[in-house]
Amino acid sequence: MRDTVQWRVYFIEGKTDWQAALERYELATGAKPRRVRVSEKAPEDLLYLVREIPGLEIEILRPILPRDVWLTHEEEQKEPQMSLFGEVEG
Repeated sequence: MRDTVQWRVYFIEGKTDWQAALERYELATGAKPRRVRVSEKAPEDLLYLVREIPGLEIEILRPILPRDVWLTHEEEQKEPQMSLFGEVEG
């Protein structure tokens, strides 16, 4: 099991770039992206393109450049948590 999620970043100026990024991501990883991270300062046209993909989980974060889109198909790994009885949950 992996400890970290691997993200791939793409610079998107328009619809053509977005379509190419999705194709390149699938070619590189063998999977369709399930999660995307964009800047809180991303332009509306970029947010519109990202929202067009059904089932894509969108995270809006501060420290990302406005036209960068980060993609992954991996789930966030949760830290194992100890219960009151000493059994590991997670």
